[in-house]
Amino acid sequence: MQSFVLFLALLELVHQCIAASAYSSQLCTTKVGTKSVKPVPSATYALTITFTKNIIVTSTPVKTVTPKAVTSTVKTSVDTTVTVTGPPNTDTLTITQTDIATSTITGTSTATATEISSTTITGDPVTSTVPPPAGFTPIKNEPGYVPKVKARDALGVIARAAAPSQIVAKCSPGKPATLTPQLYPTSVICGALVETITTKTTTKIASTTNTITAATPTSFVYSTVTSTSTSTINPAPVTSTISATGTATTSYAACGPSNIATTANGGHTISEIDGGVGNSASFVTVDSPYSCCVACITSSDNCRAFVYIGLPGFECELITGNTCDPGVPFGGLQFRTDPYAMDQGLPVGNGRCGIVQDGGALDMW
Repeated sequence: MQSFVLFLALLELVHQCIAASAYSSQLCTTKVGTKSVKPVPSATYALTITFTKNIIVTSTPVKTVTPKAVTSTVKTSVDTTVTVTGPPNTDTLTITQTDIATSTITGTSTATATEISSTTITGDPVTSTVPPPAGFTPIKNEPGYVPKVKARDALGVIARAAAPSQIVAKCSPGKPATLTPQLYPTSVICGALVETITTKTTTKIASTTNTITAATPTSFVYSTVTSTSTSTINPAPVTSTISATGTATTSYAACGPSNIATTANGGHTISEIDGGVGNSASFVTVDSPYSCCVACITSSDNCRAFVYIGLPGFECELITGNTCDPGVPFGGLQFRTDPYAMDQGLPVGNGRCGIVQDGGALDMW
């Protein structure tokens, strides 16, 4: 069971960071009880996931076309020295010829073709929304969210009196939240996720060819010397650079504002959450009521409701049971409000396997 829960937690972390080239995160769940255990047993499981991002680079061949040479004839009697320079890092060839006979010197020049292109593609941010579980009811959509004051009498008062070991969270204006009875960590399970993204680049040759026309070469006819001068400049390769970036996030519809309540019964402070009879409590370390709701919705432990307390080591309480009962306040699971306070109280909401019902106002005597 612990391995399965850890796998679900790691899977949740995968949804939260796809865009990063390297991402690491850890989620820990602390089981608690009423007896102190020393040392507290702990276990950490790590999962490494590698994603491959494919990039295709298209290279377009370049073809150089040299026009037909133009011939020019000059009759003269001189000594001519012709120098032919080859590719880089080659020796210089000097040809000297003196001849009264008629001869031809032909010079051919090939132009340089260089093309460098760079393209950047930026993907728009994408948000993936996870729909609520089947049968799920947000806490603020319950028919009894604002009941009469005496509605709490029918929500399990007798059952709570018969179970003195139930866990109750309370808060008062200007004071930190408290838990009763005293809870101690009994075990810690951590899941670590390391996500890496590798890039695979594939180069393809385009089906079309760019054609470049070089300058027209000239042929000369002299009466004294025959020499051929050839100067060749090889085109530089075509370079294309493509960069792709993008982000992705995951949103849980079941954890919207309609399922995170801090006030009720006319805007009064939610100051107490009664865990009910037959339910269990566990705690996870998160940093917000929304993250606490996500931990409940994605839990495999039949999570009935969640409470974001914010105490170190007890930030998020998950109220769980042995069965999954969507829409049912099992064991008298309920919250109550302070009739004299209008501040923001304990953030509380429903899970996929139950609801926390409005128990009305506290009896302040």
